[in-house]
Amino acid sequence: MFIISVPIKGQISPGELSKQHAAYEGLSNCTKCHVLGKAVTDDKCLTCHKEIHNLIDNKRGYHSSDDVKSKKCFNCHNEHHGRKFQLIKFDSDKFNHKKAGFELLGKHSELKCAECHTQKFNKSKKNKTYLGLNTKCLTCHQDYHKGSLGENCISCHNNKTFKEVNKFDHNKANFKLTGKHSSVDCNKCHKTVIKDGKETQIFKGLQFSSCSNCHTDQHSGKFGSNCESCHVTNSFKEIKNIGKFDHNKTNFPLIGKHTDVTCLDCHVGGISNKPKYEKCSNCHEDYHEGQLTKNGIKRDCSVCHIIEGFNITQFPIEEHNKTKFQLLGSHLAITCQSCHYKEEKWQFLIKGENCINCHENVHKNFISKEFLGENNCQNCHNNNAWSEIKFDHKTTGFELSGVHGNTSCKKCHFKTATNGSTLQIFSELNGNCENCHTDNHAGQFKEEGKTNCTKCHTFNNWKPEKFIHENTKFKLEGAHAKVNCDKCHKIVEINNNKTKQYKFDDVKCSNCHI
Repeated sequence: MFIISVPIKGQISPGELSKQHAAYEGLSNCTKCHVLGKAVTDDKCLTCHKEIHNLIDNKRGYHSSDDVKSKKCFNCHNEHHGRKFQLIKFDSDKFNHKKAGFELLGKHSELKCAECHTQKFNKSKKNKTYLGLNTKCLTCHQDYHKGSLGENCISCHNNKTFKEVNKFDHNKANFKLTGKHSSVDCNKCHKTVIKDGKETQIFKGLQFSSCSNCHTDQHSGKFGSNCESCHVTNSFKEIKNIGKFDHNKTNFPLIGKHTDVTCLDCHVGGISNKPKYEKCSNCHEDYHEGQLTKNGIKRDCSVCHIIEGFNITQFPIEEHNKTKFQLLGSHLAITCQSCHYKEEKWQFLIKGENCINCHENVHKNFISKEFLGENNCQNCHNNNAWSEIKFDHKTTGFELSGVHGNTSCKKCHFKTATNGSTLQIFSELNGNCENCHTDNHAGQFKEEGKTNCTKCHTFNNWKPEKFIHENTKFKLEGAHAKVNCDKCHKIVEINNNKTKQYKFDDVKCSNCHI
């Protein structure tokens, strides 16, 4: 019998396995970790440690880092050092988490390991392990956006605070932020609502095809829905294409003189400042300084003026006749300036009841108050023509009869002085014919200083139709009745005036007969 001597050194265990691998103790289990006659291989380790195998295959975790991926498993985790041997030497306080593929930044750096590495977040069913977590935010954090913005939270948020969204580039969205939009708080557009019983902020599905989706149309649709045809996002008050703006679409169409006005004359302080326009006085100074106030309300310029020109007025006669002074007769043809423009200033609150408010009283004190009272010219004159006189002359005690009724007032009441000026004679006149007529009889018929022509004459003609010779001292009888007047009444000189003699001291025959 031959005894073959075979070395048995390699077939004897070099020492006990650690507590974690104790189940594989014994010669029959060696090949579960070792390749017969060879060292431990990574394949054998990763066959059991599938979670690490999976991480390496996906190039994730600490075992895929540059510090580890080039090493063999047994370089760090070797066995046969006894049951109490610490197979995994890991100091959580000194561990560089960046090597695990997830650098702890911001708020994450303040967390304790157990706050994340817990079975609550770990998909692996193993306890007391740091494996099983992935780097996705939603592994630990609730999806505030309910899946509407995907799973990559870090594309918008940072690690310092969830509310700080400094990574999101709005220009990559369908709605680019330009002008004032770039400084608007996110919450202004992205409202927070209650969804499924929880608050959530809406980011997707917002309407933005029209400005009116967010902004109130201050023009109430008058200018269409395309706000950008006039406005820009830099400022609502900044207007473009102003020269092409159709002002007739507004409540105040530009017509007449308003077409010549520049925009900023009305839109003071900025083209988008909406001025008041209901009354002319909203823009125009009250030229009349409040004169045209009726019942405590200032009347608007449009009552009289039109927009074709301030100097063109349209105050109707009907309205003027509602005032205290109605326009009648010749007053209808008088321009407004004639009465209302005095001393280079328009005056409308004038006393128009009396003629002397506009007309000079040419009669002054020549006519007594009895006939002119309160300077009321209408006692004689009317509105049709100044030359038309309607006066009841009987009220003076001197009725205008005969030719006097057709005689111009001027014949009696206006005289020319020696210096060429015109004298008015009204109150000085009495009923004496000599006030107007020359006494051709040289005072022969004066009685108590007055000659009463009406004893012989009428107002129809100068003929002595009322004279009756029978009523004189010398009645015409016989042949005397046939004698021509001139035979007896000769031309003589009386009071230095040549005239016919009608008055005789006596009526002796010798006066005429020799």
